[in-house]
Amino acid sequence: RKPHSHEGAQEFLALDSDGRSFAAEIAMSPIHLGGESCVQIFVRDVSKRKALEVKLQYLHQRDALTGTFNRPYFMQELALTIELAEKNKTATGLVGVEILGLKGLNQSVGHAACDRMLMSITRHLREHTDKNHVLARTGGGQFSILLGGKNEHENRKFIETIRASTATVNFKEAGNDIPLSIAINHVTVDGSITDREKLLYRIFAADPQETAPARAGKTGVAASKPAPEA
Repeated sequence: RKPHSHEGAQEFLALDSDGRSFAAEIAMSPIHLGGESCVQIFVRDVSKRKALEVKLQYLHQRDALTGTFNRPYFMQELALTIELAEKNKTATGLVGVEILGLKGLNQSVGHAACDRMLMSITRHLREHTDKNHVLARTGGGQFSILLGGKNEHENRKFIETIRASTATVNFKEAGNDIPLSIAINHVTVDGSITDREKLLYRIFAADPQETAPARAGKTGVAASKPAPEA
């Protein structure tokens, strides 16, 4: 009766006669029928379009190789975390996990083997992260983890666990052990640093000499040392 209050199509969750739910787009428009003012209602099933939108959003947010969040999405989440830290005076942990010497490994064992190695590391990290963590691949061999929703004690325990467990990661290619050198570092996001790039720099400013494996065939894990600020 008041079509001007319903201008434009609106989306609803609807049920069909079989009780199946589907995304419906409903549009109303005024018409005259037999000299009477009426409202014409169009109901359109947009389930396929919504499914495509969800898929496109997923692809837009994800790294094509590992399926983790990608760098642009992670930077958005980091910006929100910094904003909340400033506003609420809270602190959140930010962890960096980096495979050192990835460029050399690409040359020695090949890109395909390194891709499989990255997938292996990804599976390992997924086993130790939960829904409160934001796990992303933010560089070639760099993974960032935002420890949202955790207190300081839980964050410290997670970092200790991820460091100890990463020391046991082994990767083989064609029956041969591939030596890995993995650096792990962390910083606190408390609003004191608002530059996202600077925060990422701090968790990936590793000294390769400090994190080199003790001997070939063994995985080396160490806390990277942030380079002093210029």
